[in-house]
Amino acid sequence: MAGTIVRMDRSTITVDGTNKYEIIATCDVKGTLPDTAIFLLEIQTRTDPRDDTLVRVVQIADTTVVNTDRDAVIGSGGTRWRSSTVLLQYSDIETANTAWKELSGRINTLVANVDTFLTEFETGVHNETIVYPTADQTTKDALIAAYLATRAAVTEATTARDAEQAECNNLKKDIDNTTLRLNDAIPDLDRYTLAQAQLTAYSSSLNSIQPSLTSIVGIIRTLNATSSATGAEIASIEAQLLSANAQLTAFSTTNAGVAFLLIGPIGTAVSILQSRVTTLTSQRSTLITQYNACTARVATLQATLDAARATRDAALASARVVCPDYVPPT
Repeated sequence: MAGTIVRMDRSTITVDGTNKYEIIATCDVKGTLPDTAIFLLEIQTRTDPRDDTLVRVVQIADTTVVNTDRDAVIGSGGTRWRSSTVLLQYSDIETANTAWKELSGRINTLVANVDTFLTEFETGVHNETIVYPTADQTTKDALIAAYLATRAAVTEATTARDAEQAECNNLKKDIDNTTLRLNDAIPDLDRYTLAQAQLTAYSSSLNSIQPSLTSIVGIIRTLNATSSATGAEIASIEAQLLSANAQLTAFSTTNAGVAFLLIGPIGTAVSILQSRVTTLTSQRSTLITQYNACTARVATLQATLDAARATRDAALASARVVCPDYVPPT
């Protein structure tokens, strides 16, 4: 029954060096409406209609009480009038885009309401006497049964959503625990890796010093044997060299101990910690992926629950149309 035509011009303009997003809506064809003046405006500046602001898209009752002649409204001391055109400006594109969609929706609602008014309300039977309730018991029972069925759907959807949410909560706890363990393991690995690097450097240095000391002792022993020192002096020097040999043996034992630490406890600890960090990092990544998938499923189940609730509420409303005193079971 419609046929109302509104032209929407949307453009970007510059005002004082700033971009503005402008909407100009003009009702060209009234269709089933009383006239094309579908915008209720508030006069801000008597001499400049462009300053008028939109109050709302008109309602049915406005068409009989609000003037469409701006000058006449000003002359009578009024501030509101109906216009077939409205100009809107916004500073950001998001607000402007939302505004023109909302404006279009309200115009559509106006036309639909007028069509309903013309086809049902105004043209209905006048002085009609209706005896209530208008539905028979079979219809009432069917509507109540339909409502009760929707309650079961809501219960089922709620159970599914809650179960999935519980799974998400468990995954979140696992992520937190794994993160805590990972945060403990990383500093330990860093400390052991640093100790391993330092011991490796020390061992390398010690291993290079020992042959040099052994060579020096050998050279001194050779020199001592061929020197012009007395027999007592040679014996005394040899005694010192034997003591040096004993210290070199202890030095060698110490080097072997450092090497054992590197390939034994230190090396093992580093390998264990590296494996732990790698495993925990992988576990945490897997858990996060599972958690994200779980939250997506919760969102889907929540949408299903919302839809079930809306269906239930609509079914209850339908039942109460013919059973206004119906009280749902708890």
